[in-house]
Amino acid sequence: MTNSSYKLSFDISDMNKVAEAYDIFTKNFYTPFAHAPQYIDRERLNLKTADLIFLQKLANRDYWAGIDLPVLLTGTVRSSSTVLIIAEDPLRDECHEGIVLSSPFGVHLERCRNGRQRIYWDVIEYLISMDQNVYLTDVNKLWLKHKDRPKEIIPADLSEKFSDTLLLELKYFNPRLIITYGKHAEMAMNRFPEYLVRARSFVHPAGSANKEWKKVLVSFFNNDDARCNRENKLAFIKSKVGEVLD
Repeated sequence: MTNSSYKLSFDISDMNKVAEAYDIFTKNFYTPFAHAPQYIDRERLNLKTADLIFLQKLANRDYWAGIDLPVLLTGTVRSSSTVLIIAEDPLRDECHEGIVLSSPFGVHLERCRNGRQRIYWDVIEYLISMDQNVYLTDVNKLWLKHKDRPKEIIPADLSEKFSDTLLLELKYFNPRLIITYGKHAEMAMNRFPEYLVRARSFVHPAGSANKEWKKVLVSFFNNDDARCNRENKLAFIKSKVGEVLD
């Protein structure tokens, strides 16, 4: 699925490196082992955009770049039903001369599943307990940022291809439920009206969105003192998801 869908957006000349990264992610999934960053050389990525300035920035080592490899998670026995979780982009907080490969929310890393990003894993575990497969992906398949400036805006032609890729993912999995985190992911789904009835949009679980979460949780708990903690966010998400899956 990864190879065929992402070819709409870009070509990677060395797919063995991608397969190797998946293999490392899988082998170390249930261990605290922190493996070395996995990456592809920048010249190995052929982006399908006519924006030469963006391509020049991608080639510049002063720009941080990342690609998240989509992940399908299942219980002991794979279910016939799948939930898609869609995030915005493969944000990176590290500099590397290559394009860093990871997974959405860093779920392949034990330190992410049980650290600051634990809520993402809590939601995934809940969905699996409800006999669902969980497929994680991003709207924007590439993230690019100069080390001293805000992230780059994705060129329009490349954004269109990212949208085509997301539609292919939706068609392939035909999900029972689609969860979006954040405004960008929610807006991306508006391009696919045939899937909107299955979509549930949430404020991004990141702490940076706590101002919006405060409004949601005060209303949900009917309590002005409701805290924007992991437990309360999870309770809200589970209540809304449960309306579909129960």
